[in-house]
Amino acid sequence: MNHTVTVSAPPQIKPSASSNAIIAVVGRPWIVAILSVIALWYAVDGLRAARGFDRADFSCYYLWARAARENRNPYTVDFEPMAAALHLHTDGMDHADYPPTFILLFEPLTLLSPRSAYRVWTGLNVAALAAALLLLLGGDSGLDLRLKLALAALAILYYPIRIHFNWGQTQLVLLLMLLLAGRWLERGREAAAGLILAIAGLLKIFPLFIVGYLLVERRWRALFFTGVGLALGAAATVALIGLPSSLAFGARLANVTNGQWLAIHEKTDSVELVSLGIFVSRLFAGVTGAHPGSALDWGRPLTVMLAAVALVGVTVHATLARPAGRNRGRRCFALWIVMAALLSPTAWLHYMVLLLVPYAELAVAVNRGEASRRAIWMGAVSYALTQFSPEAFAGLQAILPWSVVLPLAKGWYPCAALLAYGSAYWLTVD
Repeated sequence: MNHTVTVSAPPQIKPSASSNAIIAVVGRPWIVAILSVIALWYAVDGLRAARGFDRADFSCYYLWARAARENRNPYTVDFEPMAAALHLHTDGMDHADYPPTFILLFEPLTLLSPRSAYRVWTGLNVAALAAALLLLLGGDSGLDLRLKLALAALAILYYPIRIHFNWGQTQLVLLLMLLLAGRWLERGREAAAGLILAIAGLLKIFPLFIVGYLLVERRWRALFFTGVGLALGAAATVALIGLPSSLAFGARLANVTNGQWLAIHEKTDSVELVSLGIFVSRLFAGVTGAHPGSALDWGRPLTVMLAAVALVGVTVHATLARPAGRNRGRRCFALWIVMAALLSPTAWLHYMVLLLVPYAELAVAVNRGEASRRAIWMGAVSYALTQFSPEAFAGLQAILPWSVVLPLAKGWYPCAALLAYGSAYWLTVD
């Protein structure tokens, strides 16, 4: 007897009215023209208003690398005499706290004056942003020219981009590296993907969370070359910058990973901290009233750890459960990028430039009618929240419970990042 087995195809997401409406509005020529003009003005104004070469964070990078080039330990040396001689301001950051590989690679810029080095550094970041947008919106994205221009303008108007250039930060370089790693994995160039992921990890550590993606996906060759890149890069760094400096950074890293950095910064008034650990710790203290030394204070690190484990677990589940299909690998990789940024204990608002990856993947999916309504709205709300300052809610503390004010004020940007994660999650599994 012959038996016919019918295998049903997975349900397809049809283009929704929301998707069609978004595409129709954003793609209108006059909308594209207005966005482009505003973005151009915003970019020029942002570069002019930036803190400049003599202020942190760029000034700190310059001083750290200058000290290393002069065979001094950037993690222990007193920077005040050098800063005064060069007319630079560190804003209280008296010792280096970036990995020695970053400092080593920054050293060539110290052959220039601080002002010239700043211009070169800014130019490198502009080039990194342009290359990242080309990777995200060009090629096989399926977007027409009007949508590409509109989305590029929205990316330039993204507030964390302005903050990034204001501080002379480095996340745009990491953004480009991670995008290249994802594209090379997609094309089967696993050795190159593993090596550039290793370099990104040596520069800022937190990208190494994405190694979990390689493990779950069983990309053994990429994983092997990531390990090789880390070993060779670490060995070269120790040889060139010296063992004492490398060991000194290990002590600084221990302060971050053992919770001391968290304990210090969770008490600050900064609204620009987006680390999941600090957000959960603040929320725990706001709800329970726990303070250092109290009977309930032991629950804060436990709650932070459980939140991190839950985030990793959900990400792994999405990786294993994602359906096959076009761009599923890209969307899953974008999810891991968001997770890595959230899990970094030192994540600030400028880390959110990495969210351009899930935003772009969402835009491509909307254009193709492949995004669910919940993915669309979570992504849109995430982007919109990031464009507004939460400081206006600080005055509500007098009339509302702290547990309500906290997500509105200090938790504003972490909530925006978590919504971006939720959007990337539903885009991956729906």
